Amino acid sequence: MGVSNADSFPDPDSPAVTPTPRGCWLAGTEEPGRAGDQPVSHPYDGSEVATVSIPDDEQVRTAITLAASAHDRSHAFGPAERARVLELVARRLVSEAEDTAETVTAESGKPLTWARAEVEHAVAVLRAGAAASAAANHGTAGTGSRWHGHGEVVVSRRLPAGPALGLVSSDDPLLSAVTWATAAVVVGAPLLLAPPPATPLSALLVGELFASTELPRGELSVLPLEPARLPELGWDQHVRVLAPAVPDGDGFPRLGPARPDGPGDTAVLVAADWSSPADLDVVARLVVDGAMAQAGRSAASVRRVVVPAASAEDLVRRIVTTTGALTTGSPHDPAVEVGPLGDELAARTAQRWVERAVSAGAVLRAGGRRDGGVLEPTVLSSMPPRSDVWSEPAPLGPVLLVAEAEDDAAATDTVTRSAPGRLAVFTRRFGPALTALTRGPAAEVVVGGLPSVWPLAAFDAAETAARSALDAAVEALTVERRLVLRGGTGGWLG
Repeated sequence: MGVSNADSFPDPDSPAVTPTPRGCWLAGTEEPGRAGDQPVSHPYDGSEVATVSIPDDEQVRTAITLAASAHDRSHAFGPAERARVLELVARRLVSEAEDTAETVTAESGKPLTWARAEVEHAVAVLRAGAAASAAANHGTAGTGSRWHGHGEVVVSRRLPAGPALGLVSSDDPLLSAVTWATAAVVVGAPLLLAPPPATPLSALLVGELFASTELPRGELSVLPLEPARLPELGWDQHVRVLAPAVPDGDGFPRLGPARPDGPGDTAVLVAADWSSPADLDVVARLVVDGAMAQAGRSAASVRRVVVPAASAEDLVRRIVTTTGALTTGSPHDPAVEVGPLGDELAARTAQRWVERAVSAGAVLRAGGRRDGGVLEPTVLSSMPPRSDVWSEPAPLGPVLLVAEAEDDAAATDTVTRSAPGRLAVFTRRFGPALTALTRGPAAEVVVGGLPSVWPLAAFDAAETAARSALDAAVEALTVERRLVLRGGTGGWLG
């Protein structure tokens, strides 16, 4: 089931053979895309690992039509049957775990260690979905009742909102595809998965897995599509466009408005009272994990650190030492911790950003060199906080900026200028954290630790993370409906 097959890697001693392009999954049936073929290249060395065919407009509209029809009759396929489908897919994914991890690595460049964790997490999501379906916890998701004043009872249910388009993440291609597909099966919402043509293989595997089950025709299509094509195809008139799962503050995938994959937006503020050698050791370890995991491609990656000038050099030395111990190279090597970015262009973009930071006054303390799509883990210190480089969005990549501040107030002001989506504050006093929350742009402030970077949580919290991911996806795919029963004269309870 993985990419290691004769089509993808022909025998070099055999006559040249053109690989057969992998087709789309159109309403559970594989068929060639009619808009042309596209190679899938390995981010590490640029080698071709597969060829996929791209659907044309007619095929896309056919998938939408079949999804609408499936939505009208999805109630006929009950919770027990849906639980059985999900458990079958989970078992097959377990049996093909290593091949699947190789596929994730081949298309995304994610180190094999992290790819294996992604498979583990995807299996946990499937099994959480099977348990939820068997217990009929969803589909009637959010069912409940409550008394209001004057004898009123409100019964609420969450029902499928209709066919949905799930945008598959290029960084977590298997997990995002499985999360959408599992939630869609649980609630009976027909789903069109749209992986980027550059990283479609994991999503196509998901289509293959579900096609081998009894899932009703029309409930799942997998169509490799460039996001730029979506508006011209009129998706917003027919389906709900939903974003890939991204980690939230607890390290669990959540869902947000449709948007392209973007860089991480986590900043770290080290308060003046967090300055002992043991304190700085903790910060250095966590910051390097948060900045360099998955080559800095996670939506939760750390990009900026603000530290008091008195302890800045001690912290930077620890960060540089920890960074230097990381192993880079081929993502297929299980010892490698930092692999390539999505492609060589992304690595060049990150490298140019590092060069701009140095030109703006930052000091390069580690890394900065590039080999193809691999950028060395890079640490920059003494970053002027009023420079454009500090305040602008950072590119994807294993790059960490450190700026100095005179005191906690100045540190908060510096962090605010970087406009982080989330903020970690290391302090033993409530004041700095509260100030950062009320005066800064961060939607979430974590004290004494980092917002978790998936898949670090997958090793020790896969089941909890899977259930949270499933609940978030179910909420995105459903709408609440309420039945109000009123008492009193003439009322239902009168």
